[in-house]
Amino acid sequence: MKNIIISKPVYGILLFSFFLNACSSGASHLPSPFELPGMIIGTAIDNASYSAKRKKVERYVARNYLGIRQDVIAGGGRILDGAFNSANIAANKRAKVKRDFLSNQQYIFHNTLMVEDALINVFSALFVNSSSAKDKRINGLGYIQARNIIREFAERNFEALRIDIKQGSGQTLDQLATALSIHDAQKRDKFVTQSQRLYQRIYLEPVVLSLMVE
Repeated sequence: MKNIIISKPVYGILLFSFFLNACSSGASHLPSPFELPGMIIGTAIDNASYSAKRKKVERYVARNYLGIRQDVIAGGGRILDGAFNSANIAANKRAKVKRDFLSNQQYIFHNTLMVEDALINVFSALFVNSSSAKDKRINGLGYIQARNIIREFAERNFEALRIDIKQGSGQTLDQLATALSIHDAQKRDKFVTQSQRLYQRIYLEPVVLSLMVE
């Protein structure tokens, strides 16, 4: 896992490290304050490299999602190889990454739990008010009840729902809104809009993360 880019001023880190070293009577495991600037630069370079790689992978996955999925189902192929190239996966690691894709394809390409988690949050946000907090119901539905509706719907209509969420409209997404008793036109529009904004996280991110290996 990559380190998070340090956003605090360098002088603050130097002073903090100097104080801790000064208060320690024994040898400290902390780096010398004079070593920190080089470490920070190295971290920034590492994170910039990781970010550039991730963006490249994200673009490839967005353009070739269906092709990658089809190649994984088929056990391999040119588009999947292109995904490995976009992520600069070393030749000696590709066999393992490919095996991981094949064994985890259900979680990567058909993750109903991710759909459920994302859409229950969208649904809940539409109806958060004093009444819902008091009776612990969301638009007349219990929380678990609403989750079950979304889960069962996603399991039955996974691909059709994915397409509707991607394009921000469609009969399947409309049917889900009806199943959740979202009758107000404005709230239905928000449900659709907010769901569309989650497309990257729900469907593409699992593929991207599976490719971001060292």
